[in-house]
Amino acid sequence: VICLFITISLFSVFNGKQILCKLFFHNNGFTMTTVVEGCHTRMEASFLKNSPTVDGFFELVTEEKLFEFLQKAMPTYTPEMYEKMKMTGFAMRVREFCLEDGTKCLKIEDGFGDMKNTTVYKEDEAVEFIHKALGSQDTRILTKVGPGHFKTVCKNKKTGKMYEMERKFDKFGMHETLTCEGLMATAHFR
Repeated sequence: VICLFITISLFSVFNGKQILCKLFFHNNGFTMTTVVEGCHTRMEASFLKNSPTVDGFFELVTEEKLFEFLQKAMPTYTPEMYEKMKMTGFAMRVREFCLEDGTKCLKIEDGFGDMKNTTVYKEDEAVEFIHKALGSQDTRILTKVGPGHFKTVCKNKKTGKMYEMERKFDKFGMHETLTCEGLMATAHFR
C-alpha cells in the first residue's frame, strides 16, 4: 500500500482580510481548512473519493451457501470440485480498463488449483462464458450499477437456468451476492 500525503497552502486577500487555505491530500481524497485572519471563523471540509479501487487480487475468505448455489446454477458442479476449491483456495484477479474506442471492460481471471479461467466482459454486452473444467456454458451480461458495483446476469445454455452475481468493491475487498431460483449465497474476498 502506497501512502501519499501532500499539503498545499494558499494565501489570498479579500476585502482587506487575509485568508489562509490549506489543502491536505491523502489516499482517500483531500481535506481543506480555511481560516480568516482576525475572525474566529474556521472552515474544514473533507472531500472523499467515491470510486473504490476495483483492480486487484482477491482470495475467498468467507462464504455462505456457496456450494448450494453452485449446484443450482451449474448442475455439473460436484462435491469433489467444492472440496478441491476449499483445499486449494479460490481466488480471482480483477482489472477494469477501457478499449481504444472507449468501451469499458472488466477482466476477471479466476480459479482454484489447476482450474483457471479468464473472461473479458464489455459493459452491457453479452459474453459467451465457457469454463471447460466446470462444464459450464453461459451467456452473461455485465452492468456497472455504480462506482465499484457490478451486476452480472447469466443464463446457463444447457439447463436454461438464470442466475445473478452482484459484486461490490470497497476498501475491505470484494463482496459477492449470488442468487439462483430463490437461493441466495454470499462470498467475501480480500
